[in-house]
Amino acid sequence: MTYAKQPLWITFALDNTLIQLIPIARRSKRVRKMETATEYYNFIFVTHADKRTTTWPLMSSPLLPLTLICGYLFAVYHFLPKYMTGRRPYRLKGYLWVYNLAQVVSCFVIIYGLTASGWRIHHLVDCQVIDLSNNPNAIRTAQCVWFYFALKVVELTETFVFILRKKYKQVSPLHVFHHASTVFCAWVGVKFYPGGMSSIPIILNSIVHIVMYSYYFLSSLGPGVQRKWLQPIKPIVTRIQIIQLLILLVLAPQAFSPRCAVPDVLIYLCVPDFIINLILFLRFYARSYNKK
Repeated sequence: MTYAKQPLWITFALDNTLIQLIPIARRSKRVRKMETATEYYNFIFVTHADKRTTTWPLMSSPLLPLTLICGYLFAVYHFLPKYMTGRRPYRLKGYLWVYNLAQVVSCFVIIYGLTASGWRIHHLVDCQVIDLSNNPNAIRTAQCVWFYFALKVVELTETFVFILRKKYKQVSPLHVFHHASTVFCAWVGVKFYPGGMSSIPIILNSIVHIVMYSYYFLSSLGPGVQRKWLQPIKPIVTRIQIIQLLILLVLAPQAFSPRCAVPDVLIYLCVPDFIINLILFLRFYARSYNKK
């Protein structure tokens, strides 16, 4: 008995049908793991992301801030120390004057932008629910949160300046961890929650940085100014940073309230970051200012 040869398109159709009928349990473990990872990624970074900020610079994928951080660590621990071997330290005084003043101005701009967009002091104890609309105030708030993130990226260059000036003692684990972790936490804030309760750490940190960079600017004027006016202020700057972290940890429990609508990813990333930074700052303070 002979059989008529089937057209090629029927063969393809049958093959595809059979493939679709193969049970999921029989697929390779690697394929299933890839599918699960893709679904999990989309669930976090697509479904729950703020659609307004997705197209903004550096916001399309978590690989972008992670790449920045990896590049930062490579430069800090390998490239720049190797580059400075056998070289005299750079002075960079003019750059430091401009940089510190620019930081102070930028922090004032962020505080003004957030308060002008609706943030009020009572939101410290009464959570401000995020506005995800395209309302002008909501968009301006999100832009301020993104600008804060961009400022944290720029602050990575401070470590580069320390190395170029051969101030290696200032490139401490506290300094490197603080800068790297803050970049990623700020990115997560823009990605998932650019407004609402995320305004609190941004405003507090901006106030602290106004004090800190004003101190740095005055310090850059010369050793005479440092010895005469700034020596007693130096430990106070660290105390202010510690107080900031304590305030954030005291306020953190309200983020778990459903009415505040803070994404879990932001809570479980930033709260441990606050705790680790607090421990590192306390250890730094004890070593630097409590010596007998």
